[in-house]
Amino acid sequence: MRHPKLGLAAALGLAALLASVPAWSQTNWGAVVIGPGGAYGWAVNMATEWEAEQQALAGCEGYCTEGFTFYDTCGAIAVTGDYWYFGTGFTQGIAEDEALDACESDSGYACEIQVWACTD
Repeated sequence: MRHPKLGLAAALGLAALLASVPAWSQTNWGAVVIGPGGAYGWAVNMATEWEAEQQALAGCEGYCTEGFTFYDTCGAIAVTGDYWYFGTGFTQGIAEDEALDACESDSGYACEIQVWACTD
């Protein structure tokens, strides 16, 4: 048998616990986007993945067509010609290295970072 008072007490306890979590810890979605002609955009510390993607696209300097989202970390996109590769990591350097390594090993060409971003 369910105990409604116990359920309400548990729900209130959960609500109190969630209210005590710092706001910054609930907003760790980020996104990086790129497009033709060197277009790029980014967003960090968004509440949802969708919000991060939309904010990055809205902030795109040009017409962005490709990208990815990440949570509680850094993201980077490396490009060469028509190819793009992404990387993630706990620091900007790690994310960039991962993207560059994937780009250069797969394409066989020198690559460069087009955009990077890190959540707090």
